[in-house]
Amino acid sequence: MKKKILLFGNFGRQNWGDEAILKGILTILDKKIFEITVLSTDPEKTRKDFLVKSHLFPPAGFRSIFEINRWKTFNEIKKSDLIIFSGGLLQDREPGAVILWSWFVKICKFFNKKIIFAGNSIGPLENKISKKLAQKSLESAKFISVRDKESKKLAISLNIPNKKIFIATDFCFNLRAKRTKKKEGTLLAFRGDGKISVFRAKKLAKNFPSPIEIVAMDKIDKEFAENFGFPVFVPNSLSELRQKIANKKVVVGSRLHAGILALKEKTPFVLFSAADKISNFFDDRGLAKLVFSESRIFEKKIRDLLKDFQKNSKNWEKKFTEIITEEGKKRKNLLPSFLTNF
Repeated sequence: MKKKILLFGNFGRQNWGDEAILKGILTILDKKIFEITVLSTDPEKTRKDFLVKSHLFPPAGFRSIFEINRWKTFNEIKKSDLIIFSGGLLQDREPGAVILWSWFVKICKFFNKKIIFAGNSIGPLENKISKKLAQKSLESAKFISVRDKESKKLAISLNIPNKKIFIATDFCFNLRAKRTKKKEGTLLAFRGDGKISVFRAKKLAKNFPSPIEIVAMDKIDKEFAENFGFPVFVPNSLSELRQKIANKKVVVGSRLHAGILALKEKTPFVLFSAADKISNFFDDRGLAKLVFSESRIFEKKIRDLLKDFQKNSKNWEKKFTEIITEEGKKRKNLLPSFLTNF
């Protein structure tokens, strides 16, 4: 009989970064051995896009307690042999995030389920309540892997007893690179709720190779993107997004997975750090010079970087290849060895 695995993450929310994480997880879990179910805010879409069983999250608020389908999810939790939490979940940058995910962990713990945290970024955790909730959640885990050193450092500071924390990578590095014959133009990938204004971003865009397109990687990005005057690309699939990134000369934005997917496709990129997880991830990979603060943008440095991309394209491709190779080695730390087919 197949072991039943249940996946928790920000899935089904029309955020292509989280969908890329899900695709990366499904790539390394052998469906011949495991029966996989994904909890999603849009189970029908998740089932269609990933050909996997999917259900709604358990009740987590006043309105959701009246949704019968959410109560059915308790049965999925009870039937599971292992529950995996993945992504940037334990943080209080987004209001209520750490409260929500720690609540889901408590539900799984109530049913005495084996829990692991895989490929996570942890933090920021700015207040005592957030730190306590994160601590309790991680204490419940049988295995913890994170995708940057600062996440490990923060987890250790929470004084979680008897827990080894593995430095891994992002699940996106399990995906095969897309093929492309020619790279041209720029793809912008700005957060719709970021600190960079449309005016500032349009001014910066004058420095980038033409033609310029802007992608909405999340539903909150679409309105922001439409104010630019550039063609707006709304992906219909993860594959479509990845091919678009592979075909560009440069990707510019403030989405973590715009940078990660660009790196995977060996497309040069410039990121503006909307969250610590962005700078932490790329600092660890020796790419700090490609990441700028949203509040301190130096146009000359960006222009110089773009010239460097063009002048030393072979060197950058070599550097990206070396990093991708190292990330491949770290994939073994993402999940307990008995789960993977590396």
